[in-house]
Amino acid sequence: MTTLTFQGMDNVRNFVPFMSGAKNAHKSPFELAGGEVFGLSWIQTMNVHNAFLFTSMFFVKYQHL
Repeated sequence: MTTLTFQGMDNVRNFVPFMSGAKNAHKSPFELAGGEVFGLSWIQTMNVHNAFLFTSMFFVKYQHL
């Protein structure tokens, strides 16, 4: 249970913006890595990006059929 909790917190932390006064204030690690949030909340952003990730995996896997 504890391991799953910490792994889940890692995912959430990637979408929390840095506080004012930081070098990259008001940007999250996800945004600094080039990710786009599209003005959505962090959970919706994860769902959008995961949907595209799984869609591309599906097309690559079944492209040869």
